[in-house]
Amino acid sequence: MKSTTFIKIMKIKRLIVIFFVLLFNPSYSSLSNELVNYRQEMFQKNKQYLREIYKAIGKNDFVIIEEKISKVEDWAKKMIDYFPPESYSRSASEDIWENFEDFKIQTQKHITAIENFKIAVLDRDINKLDSLFNDFSNTCKACHKKYKN
Repeated sequence: MKSTTFIKIMKIKRLIVIFFVLLFNPSYSSLSNELVNYRQEMFQKNKQYLREIYKAIGKNDFVIIEEKISKVEDWAKKMIDYFPPESYSRSASEDIWENFEDFKIQTQKHITAIENFKIAVLDRDINKLDSLFNDFSNTCKACHKKYKN
């Protein structure tokens, strides 16, 4: 009886040590910080791309629109990978991880709206671009309203 209790205590101690090693491991913390920094950098770039797309629509500059929307789409398709569990930051609400399935749904809505916009760009349909630009930029706003601090 004593030996099983001793073994249980040793297992618990081992788990506690492992927990603290992982918690305070500088390389884990560093990777997490790099990931969050990259994620924030990409959101800033995306914001700039949206401004450039908006201006290019006014000029009917399909070259710029295509270039920038491709970059927005690339980020949208991999964005979810930059929100692993507990990669918290000041601007990211913890609701992201508490409602991760909904967060993924919001991301997919964004990707779908971008794809619809790209179809109009490829068709050179300037008449649809304004409303489709609003559609996909509204997916950004909706997600930010829910998941940004």
